[in-house]
Amino acid sequence: GGTQTTNLAVGIFESVTGASYGSSSGSVSVGGCVVTQSGTTIEGTVPTVTYLDAGSLSVTGPSGTVAIPQPIAGLYEAQLTSGFISPGGTFTFKGTGGTTSPAVGPFTVSVTFPNPPLVWANTAAFATVNRGSGATFSWTGGTAGSYVILAGSSSNTATGAFASYACIAPVAAGSFNVPSYVLSALPAGTGSSTLENTSTYQTFTATGLDSGFAFGGVVFSVNSTYN
Repeated sequence: GGTQTTNLAVGIFESVTGASYGSSSGSVSVGGCVVTQSGTTIEGTVPTVTYLDAGSLSVTGPSGTVAIPQPIAGLYEAQLTSGFISPGGTFTFKGTGGTTSPAVGPFTVSVTFPNPPLVWANTAAFATVNRGSGATFSWTGGTAGSYVILAGSSSNTATGAFASYACIAPVAAGSFNVPSYVLSALPAGTGSSTLENTSTYQTFTATGLDSGFAFGGVVFSVNSTYN
């Protein structure tokens, strides 16, 4: 019960082979939803991931600078104090550049959080989801001109069935109704409901990277029972 808030700064630097990337990455059009169902493990090609050393990483915001340690080369994470991100502002990430091959060169990139950040206004309505009635998400705030990702999943331990859905809506809409025909594709069981909003993606360049981007996100998730 209750709501738990976690503020994280994360950096991931990696080289991936055996996977395909394209210029179009959207999985669903604005105002629409997509459903994914599974009952068994799907076999397929597993990409090879090599992590890259970006040196020392830090983030500077209105309240100061925090180092982001890397427990494993290429994977950086720091837990921030509750007031570091709120009430928004510009946060600048700096990497000194790595020294262990494969390495990433020095870089600087900034991310701006809105004020006020997005707030999910009706989390209590998703404790129990009636699949035959549809469900409406409501929110306030968020990054101007951005989008909200609305998602949920459920599984049935007796049958092994699992399904999830994801929808996207303009943040300015303030609400979105997930139709009953989308929710009916999920099995009766337990799972979660999630609402997410991200800042504008910022690109950056560094030696050793084919592409680099940074963004900030606000994610809410609650446990849901699907009837």
